[in-house]
Amino acid sequence: HAMLARSFLAIGDGVAAEGELGRARDNGFDPARAHQLYAHAWLLQGDANRALAEAAKAGAPYAGYAIRIGARALAAQGDVAGA
Repeated sequence: HAMLARSFLAIGDGVAAEGELGRARDNGFDPARAHQLYAHAWLLQGDANRALAEAAKAGAPYAGYAIRIGARALAAQGDVAGA
């Protein structure tokens, strides 16, 4: 499910990605490995505030991805300089 979620993120379908992440979690996928993925899904759904908050929870191994999503969320809010 986590890989399918990443595929949905790659094609820009945040709703489907969020659903697959939930199924992955329900089947034992460690939620600590998914903060940046949820952030991406929520950003694709237009919720930049929620995306920023979730991206900030990502652990060090996922920091690069989380920083990119956070920057995109800031830009979506109009804070291009902060991005």
